[in-house]
Amino acid sequence: MSATDGVHRVEVTAASVLTGDVLTIGDQHFKVITRTRVHGGIKLGLTSGHLFVMPHRTTLTIWRADPPGLRPRSFWETALRQPPPSRAEIVAQVVVGCALVIVIALAVVLR
Repeated sequence: MSATDGVHRVEVTAASVLTGDVLTIGDQHFKVITRTRVHGGIKLGLTSGHLFVMPHRTTLTIWRADPPGLRPRSFWETALRQPPPSRAEIVAQVVVGCALVIVIALAVVLR
């Protein structure tokens, strides 16, 4: 059983975010360690030390372990790790890069 077997993406409102859920903002993952009700919303304490306050009705997409709860950092690092690029993706990036270099070189020469 791999670490990702018990992890899934869930769309929730701010009111239903649980301690241990992971928010993804950009490329960064933030684990929720505290959850406090405030007037008209929820205040989430993140492992980074930041506090995130939002209205109850805000919809978020989060990562949730099954069963929900706090997990160690190593669990989330393994579960949310991006797979390495495939050979086809690498070849496509190299081809696009070479084509770009050739186009720029031709533009410079023809100028």
